[in-house]
Amino acid sequence: MNKFEIRRTALKQLVDGIGRGGIARIAEKIEKDPSYVSRLLYHPDKKGAKNIGEDTCEAIEKHYPNWLPEPAGSKALKSSRQWPFELVSIERFDLLSHAEKCRVQVHMADEIEEILKARQAHKKVA
Repeated sequence: MNKFEIRRTALKQLVDGIGRGGIARIAEKIEKDPSYVSRLLYHPDKKGAKNIGEDTCEAIEKHYPNWLPEPAGSKALKSSRQWPFELVSIERFDLLSHAEKCRVQVHMADEIEEILKARQAHKKVA
């Protein structure tokens, strides 16, 4: 599987994890037309298919960190990092499917963005 197929598969899992409106939501975040994001999901042989290039990959990563599978060997590095959440154990999180984990991460990323925007707006007022 080449990097474009890995990216396409990961994007499909991300869209599925978000659920209804996933393509539109991702398109809005990366500032692309929903039809463009939809074409990123096309089979490579289908007319109109687009590969996920470096710029688009980085745009998705900006809003959906860790949307791509980890490269081989990185799990050992990650296991040395402490789990940052006190109310949810890593063991409970690991019971979720990949799509469910993506959905949780999307909600968390959105919440963090809202908090940071509110913080920024508060600083401008103060």
